[in-house]
Amino acid sequence: MLTSGILGTVCAAALFARSSSALAVKRDATTTRSGPLSFTFSSYIGDATPTNIHYVTMDGGGGGVLNGNNVAIFSDTTTSNSDGKMVGGGFVSNSAYYIPDTSSPLALEGFETDGVPELAVPWFEDECVAGASCEWWCWPDSAFATQNNLASDTVGYGMYDTGRREGSDDVWEYKTLAKLTANDTALTVTRPVQQYITSSFLYRWGWSIGSDGDGYVHIFAKGGTNANGTINMYAAKVPFNDIEDTSKFLYFNGNDYTLNSEADAVPVAAGYLDSGDVFYSAHYSTWLIVSMGSGDAIDYIYVQYSTTGMARGPYSEPQNVIKTSVATNSYNSHLHSYPQFFDTTSQEILTSWSYSNGTIIQMAKLTFDP
Repeated sequence: MLTSGILGTVCAAALFARSSSALAVKRDATTTRSGPLSFTFSSYIGDATPTNIHYVTMDGGGGGVLNGNNVAIFSDTTTSNSDGKMVGGGFVSNSAYYIPDTSSPLALEGFETDGVPELAVPWFEDECVAGASCEWWCWPDSAFATQNNLASDTVGYGMYDTGRREGSDDVWEYKTLAKLTANDTALTVTRPVQQYITSSFLYRWGWSIGSDGDGYVHIFAKGGTNANGTINMYAAKVPFNDIEDTSKFLYFNGNDYTLNSEADAVPVAAGYLDSGDVFYSAHYSTWLIVSMGSGDAIDYIYVQYSTTGMARGPYSEPQNVIKTSVATNSYNSHLHSYPQFFDTTSQEILTSWSYSNGTIIQMAKLTFDP
């Protein structure tokens, strides 16, 4: 049995996983790319299921590799009994898992108490009291970033939407900053800044974040829908060691990154960005966007690349990878990538998405060809 303990605002989880080593691959700032990417797509048959917890459903997603451990964090997690009824205390706003076997990514190992997943991202007392029912939610829905973009990095940061339920509506309050540390037997999540990105910002920064070893966390936001249905994406960055201070954000204005200039930020990409991640690929020496659309573009997976090798783009037009299978009268959503799951170069990446109206997690492998 895997168990976890909660102390104050720290959630420590015993999650067993393999160890791995990584080679440092630095970004080549002079790299440019002008042609389309080539890739193959192969699905895993079946649904992602915790091997040590039964009858669990969740949605959302995101994660990465931390200290050699493959970490996945999902949103709204429900535990039921064999007849489909939720068990007492069987709902948490988010839950975390290790994926110990790269040859079997559908087999998740979660932390739990008495067969029920534990909350991964802890509450502040003015949100929820531990063990009590409340209307607050915290939804991990993007990858986390580490300092050097290496599988051996020991600290990661995530930016997670947090809000309240008012009747049938979900009201966004802020993005919170989560700090993650891991070893082979435990994952610890804290929240160094409760209200990190608030309504005082023009954009909800942290739609996706990533790093390429240049000392910064690169932060992306989306905003504004174009006539063709694509959504604009904006770029900012902050020194990794200053990530808790949003006044240190540098915003890309089309020519350079500048301090305290969010209003001057310009779109660096336009794509079908309902969900997805932006990450650095050592295989191509550039940044990639892997996303899933909405509206007419829903259920399709798209890929874009930075033509300069830089996080700030500009990015290519979206390429349609594949249309995922869809259950009758349902939809897919919440696509996310785990770029270093298979190897440190990100030539092969693991993807996950919510299938059948968010009740099941499905996964696939996307392989980028030379």
